[in-house]
Amino acid sequence: MRDFHCRLSRGFIGERGAGRVILRDPGLSKRDYLEYLVRFNRQRISENTAIIDITEKGENPDSSVSPEIRIRALRADNYCLYKILLNSQYSLGVSCKELYPDYCAAVQAFAATSLADLDIYAQKSGGHQSPAVLYFGYFSLLRLVSLGLMLSRDSSVIGQLYDVAHRERIDDRLLNLMFRAAGFNASDSCGFYDINPYAYFAPFVDNLYDPFRAQDALFEFVTEKWIPGHEAHEFSIYLMSKYYHGLWCYEAAALAKILKIDDAALKDNPHYPYDLAHFKNDMKYRVKTVRDGLSLRERARLILKVGHR
Repeated sequence: MRDFHCRLSRGFIGERGAGRVILRDPGLSKRDYLEYLVRFNRQRISENTAIIDITEKGENPDSSVSPEIRIRALRADNYCLYKILLNSQYSLGVSCKELYPDYCAAVQAFAATSLADLDIYAQKSGGHQSPAVLYFGYFSLLRLVSLGLMLSRDSSVIGQLYDVAHRERIDDRLLNLMFRAAGFNASDSCGFYDINPYAYFAPFVDNLYDPFRAQDALFEFVTEKWIPGHEAHEFSIYLMSKYYHGLWCYEAAALAKILKIDDAALKDNPHYPYDLAHFKNDMKYRVKTVRDGLSLRERARLILKVGHR
């Protein structure tokens, strides 16, 4: 199972070679397709935004649809386009710094629509897109928060996602840990909104792991739990699709970053965004790391294993 999900064991970390960006996922040999996706989605976003502006000014290009419904549909479409744009760029090897403007725009598009509208969009697009691409709601919120924590930890941007969580009544232990890491006052007494596979993160959230167990558990989640846990959304089928543009476990990387979990074993995993987890390594988060919760005995064991520094 692990060999199937990690189709190729050696990855790239967004380096540049001979003036060209190297693909991060070595299973993606379709550079031209990824570049096409970036151009196509940018153009569609621009066209949708222009129509939204015209409609908001009272000019409705399609009189058969009410202005309100048209704007809601276009905003939902824009978020899906930004979602594909971000993922395609990351797979293509675009630098983390260059991703940030599109990330901010994606958050704005996501916050401007409702999860109900995104569900309607997914139902209408079901015949044209993989369920993995049309996986919205909690999953989109979790991934956007994860990306925000790794790219900048900007409270004004993540605050928009915090407001969405309250508006949509999504109370989740994993998300709330991330919101607390960003400086928001989020509860730590709720359950998991999406049980499978994220309940696996409970010991991380409760700070029950020592650094070594946390390292092993993170590796196990990414390589054995994450894709099978999303089988209802056909992740494994999407991996083999001709429309595949990368599948990244942003949430695991964000957890590793904020809790300071050693993720070296995942550096070459084709679904683990290692360089995002190590982008701006000097960022501070307002949560205990896996090292903060150690007992004296555990600290002694850590020193004996890795040496006193």
